[in-house]
Amino acid sequence: FEDHGHTLEDEKPDVIIAGFGFNESFRGPGGLETFKADLDAFIKTTTTTTYNGEHPPKLVLFSPIPYEDLGN
Repeated sequence: FEDHGHTLEDEKPDVIIAGFGFNESFRGPGGLETFKADLDAFIKTTTTTTYNGEHPPKLVLFSPIPYEDLGN
């Protein structure tokens, strides 16, 4: 939101739907610990901040779909 001149406080969400993990998946196994720490921080911040001034939002996370190279 900051890149677009908005913050979540401006929008006052009751529910946040977020995609998390796709970009991070390109780091491979070496990026796993950073991914875990970033996801944990994101969840803690998002679910404890009262963006709407009343209560924290519900959080819905979408992760990338599993991919298996079947060779065709």
